[in-house]
Amino acid sequence: MEQRTHTLGQYRYENGILYFALREDVELGWAEADEITTVLIEVSEGKPVTILLDARVHFQVKEEGRNYFSRADYPPNLRAAAVVSSLLPVRMLVNFYLRINKPHYPTRLFSAMEDAEVWLRKHLGE
Repeated sequence: MEQRTHTLGQYRYENGILYFALREDVELGWAEADEITTVLIEVSEGKPVTILLDARVHFQVKEEGRNYFSRADYPPNLRAAAVVSSLLPVRMLVNFYLRINKPHYPTRLFSAMEDAEVWLRKHLGE
């Protein structure tokens, strides 16, 4: 799939991985989390999917956004999520989310896109 533009950033879907690059200074609340989920459901067509969130920009996640992403009923076809960033504030935010919100699917923070892709492929059974 070619890269598409969204109000929250840009995305493309390839081989079971939704690559979603956030735009600078996005603030993710419930509605924005729901928009990302809608994209995930549409592109995956119900098949097993993983998401690679390219967060190499500054962004914020409201409590309601963190709660949305960690819901027990979050899309059942989501196998894993990877967040890529080398920015200290973003890494702190993601680590906070992992410790406090405890998502119900494997989620991990990476510094390199390639490492995140390898890890996500393992969750797709490749």
